[in-house]
Amino acid sequence: MVSKIKGWTFMFSLRGYALYFYIFSILFFIAPLVYVIINEDKNNLLTFLSSLTIIFYVIVCMAIFF
Repeated sequence: MVSKIKGWTFMFSLRGYALYFYIFSILFFIAPLVYVIINEDKNNLLTFLSSLTIIFYVIVCMAIFF
């Protein structure tokens, strides 16, 4: 019973840290994308990399939570 409780608390803390990591990662990778859009810079590589990274983090978050 104790090991089961420890396992659940570990999973809960892991999901909590993953949620914070996911939120801050999205913020850090949306910032350059917004910067490119505001400045109307035609740097397609940065936009493509930002979009790929956001999609990657969404997939990772879904895999962690579901």
